[in-house]
Amino acid sequence: MNSSTAPSLSFFALSGMQQDDDLNSTSYSVFASSLPAIFGRETSTGTPPPPSISLGTHKLLSRQHIEIDQNDDCSWRITCLSKNFIVVDGVQINQSESTTLRHRSPIKIANCYLYFLLPEDTAANCSTSKSPPTSPKKKAISISTPTSPAPSSPAKKKQKTEKKEEPITLQTTNVTVAEINELSMTKIIRLAAIDSGQANELRALAEENVVVWGTEDATMAAVKRSDIVNYVRGSVKYGTWWANICATSELEEGKKEKGLEKALSKSLGDVGFVRMKANGLWGLPEVLED
Repeated sequence: MNSSTAPSLSFFALSGMQQDDDLNSTSYSVFASSLPAIFGRETSTGTPPPPSISLGTHKLLSRQHIEIDQNDDCSWRITCLSKNFIVVDGVQINQSESTTLRHRSPIKIANCYLYFLLPEDTAANCSTSKSPPTSPKKKAISISTPTSPAPSSPAKKKQKTEKKEEPITLQTTNVTVAEINELSMTKIIRLAAIDSGQANELRALAEENVVVWGTEDATMAAVKRSDIVNYVRGSVKYGTWWANICATSELEEGKKEKGLEKALSKSLGDVGFVRMKANGLWGLPEVLED
């Protein structure tokens, strides 16, 4: 595994966390000192086939999983090299497909939840050289894993601030991954609760738990709280945010997840879920109209 200490010359970093099969998380960062940069699975010999940079040893990682390179116009692109797709800015990218990267783009690669991070002065010192930057301003990357990426300009920050003042209603389900990263934790949790109540995956699970409810012997489809948590934690929309909150939290290991789970539970009743104390299940809310 690559050290979290930045080398003296780096084009960019991928910083975030990875989860093992027991959902234990570990924070780490990897750095690219040459282009194109290829990232993949570490082999039994300790390193992937050159020129890959190790992302870990998880079985869903390919030896050469992604390639990141800079375009002639100084923008950045990521290409999926593996049969196992990746998710960038909330969009699934399949094998041989490419998409543009921006500073702080969230990337999900197998069990890795990462952010694409550039040096602060990269935009002002654009270079298409394939050698590491030699300008004194670009010798090192200062890494601090973000929990809510900042806008790239003051104008955008003002727009996002205005957006935060808008109330989150039950009909708010079209927020993008990038927009989620600009919202407060309270609003993100509420959005996650709303989307959970409308998720087809949870409704399919609920069909196995149709229970009698109320004095009129009505029935209600219900799920476990753990089903709701697992949906949010594993979703394209909220998974990267959830994982990085846990990875950067100052709370002790084990209390990180519990804090988010508790906050999510508090929001469920506000968005239409019905708690059934007798069996511990949560009845799903009605389907929202388009």
